[in-house]
This record gives sequence, structure tokens and C-alpha cells, in this order.
Amino acid sequence: MSDQTPSSGRQPTSQAYQSPPGYIIAADSKTDEISLLDILRALNRHRWTVIVITGLVTLLSVAAALLITPVYRAEVLVMPVSGESVGGLSSLANQFGGLTSLMGINLSGDQGNSAEAVATLKSRAFAIQFLKEEDLLPIIFNDKWDSEHERWKTENQADIPTLQDGFRSFDKIRTVSVDNSTGLVTLTIDWTDPSFAASWANLMVEHVNQLLRQRAIWQAEKSLSYLRKEVEKTDVVELQQAIYRLIENSINEIMLANVRDEYAFRVVDPAVVVEEEDRIWPQRKLIVAVGFLIGGLIGCFVALTRDFLQSQVPKLD
Repeated sequence: MSDQTPSSGRQPTSQAYQSPPGYIIAADSKTDEISLLDILRALNRHRWTVIVITGLVTLLSVAAALLITPVYRAEVLVMPVSGESVGGLSSLANQFGGLTSLMGINLSGDQGNSAEAVATLKSRAFAIQFLKEEDLLPIIFNDKWDSEHERWKTENQADIPTLQDGFRSFDKIRTVSVDNSTGLVTLTIDWTDPSFAASWANLMVEHVNQLLRQRAIWQAEKSLSYLRKEVEKTDVVELQQAIYRLIENSINEIMLANVRDEYAFRVVDPAVVVEEEDRIWPQRKLIVAVGFLIGGLIGCFVALTRDFLQSQVPKLD
């Protein structure tokens, strides 16, 4: 009996501290914990590091905000002119729709005209023609233009901007948006000179009106010439009457196109020259505020890093 170990006897010391399978007893980490108070104390010890770095970054942001070239926005609000204002187009389209389609005459009304006007305003061909007629390449690429001698600074043809180069740059500053609920169209120009921006926006509307007016006159005159030939070929009275009405419509369209300046777009609110403080970029207060915040974060990071490295020096010894 003396050899048996009592059930109530004390287990070996090594078994008393074994953890259950799958569990790990963490070591005491009180000495490794970093409290918010420790961080604040570290920042206080290196407060001049935080102040200097924050100040430097803030000064750099102020300089950047002042040196960045400002950009101004000009907007012109227009309404597409209804095609029905020519008079009688819808009724003629209903009566002679098949005949007009065969003759290539467009009586589709305001939806087709509006879509064509907006598409023209957005088009590459119109933008290139506008740049060429207004001679805008020297302004867009003013860093390559010698204004004193009125010539390009380089004689290398490969380095001289082309109309395609001008379009790629101009397309980035031009925006055309359509409000589907009202049908209003907004043309936006963003440029470094507010007077140029407003002038270009207003001129683009004038140019598209002139282009579409000339196109309408040309089409109407072409249709008129065709109709006059066709009326001589037929003896059917009903067909002659239909053609005469189409001739009358073409004459009215030519007349109205000649006397109406706002042929495709009616200007609701023209573009105006904005004030210097109304620039869209840079937002100087925002840049300085972001610079101050970033500078503070960098300063705190550097201060905490310095404090950590300094605290490790005695341990290394």
C-alpha cells in the first residue's frame, strides 16, 4: 500500500502550469503597452520637431497655392431653337412625309434639330474650325509663341503645334452638358484668363448658329432647285400642289435663316467675365488647410520615431 500514490496527493510542479491543448498563455505585457499618455509625453518632448515640420509644410502649401496658375470658368446657357418655328413644318410632314423623305427634305421638327445642334457643338470638326477661324493656337500654346515677333519660337515643324494638338488641349477645357428635364444646354469653358474663357464660350455659340444657318440655307436652296425641276415633270394636279407647298416651305426656311441670328441656339444666359476670387482652381484655403494637416501628421510621425530611437539607445548599450 505504501507504493501507491494517493489520489489526493500533490501533482508535480511541471504539470501545474501546463495549459490546455490549443491554448497559449500570454506573457505579461504590461511593460510593452504604450498608452495615449506616453504618446502625448513623447510629442511634448519633441514638440519643436512637430512645430517646425508643420510650419515648413504649411509654408510650402501656401507657396504652392500662390504659384499655381489660376483657372476660371465661363458658362453660357442656351436653349435649342424649335424647328417648328419655321412654320407649318409638322403639318407638311404629316401630309407629305413620304414625298419629302424621297426628296431628301428634313421636316422632322425640333428634336432632330436640337440633337444636330448639340452634336455639332460637341464635335471635333467644329472645334477645329473654331480654333482655326479665331486663331487660338498661339493663345493655347502661349509658351511656344513669340508674341513680339508673332511667330513660333521654334523652326522645327515637328515642334510647332497643329490644329489636332489644339483640339486635344481645347477638348479638355470645353464641356457641353444637356439638362434632359428642361432641354437647356450649358457650354463651359475653363481657362487661365477669365476674359478669354467668356469670349470663347459666347463665340462658340455664335459660330455654331452661323454654321447651322448656312447649312440650312444650302440644303433649302438645293431642295428648292430640285422641287422646281420636279414640278415641271408632272401633270398631276395633286402632286403639283404638294410640291408647290414644299417650295413655299423652302423659301420660308431660307428667309427665316437669313434674318434669324440665333438659328440653332437661343442664348438664355451669356457667359460673363468672373472676378479673380471666383476662380475654380486653386482653392487656396483648402490647399493650406490640407498642407497644415499633412505637416502635422508628418511632424508627429517624425517626433515619435525620434523618441523611439532615443529610448532604444540605453538598451543597446
